[in-house]
Amino acid sequence: MSAEVSTPTASTSGGSTGGPEYPEFPTPEGLEEYCSPFDDVEVSYIDETAKTHARIEKMFEKLEGLTLKAGLQKGLIQALERQAETQGQASSSWLDTTQFNLETEREALVKLESEYNERKERAADLIEQNRDAKSKLKQYMDQDPELLYGNNAIIWV
Repeated sequence: MSAEVSTPTASTSGGSTGGPEYPEFPTPEGLEEYCSPFDDVEVSYIDETAKTHARIEKMFEKLEGLTLKAGLQKGLIQALERQAETQGQASSSWLDTTQFNLETEREALVKLESEYNERKERAADLIEQNRDAKSKLKQYMDQDPELLYGNNAIIWV
């Protein structure tokens, strides 16, 4: 039995060894060849959209937290209701305390639900503002560049 061992060898024909074989990414100045910089109006629309989007994200985090709190509050109320039902024969002072706690927790739940609904409405308003800002930006950018920038406008092809 003979065992042949082969070792890989690199080919010296063909490829270049003088640098990367992929195009270099253009510098910011080089990118201007492909697009013009944003003007002040476009920057203001982009800024408004970004800020509104950040507020929307924060609002949804708060809504999620309120949903969690409301769920916990409902669970606490249910536990107090069960406790009141099972301890119906207990002393009236204990029952009065439980009823008081139950009412307090129900009021807290109503406040949480009210805050949730207010925040939900604000979130809907923010989403609408964001849509409007995006729409304004799109309409502005869809205008004829010569109308926006004069005869020195860069025409995108």
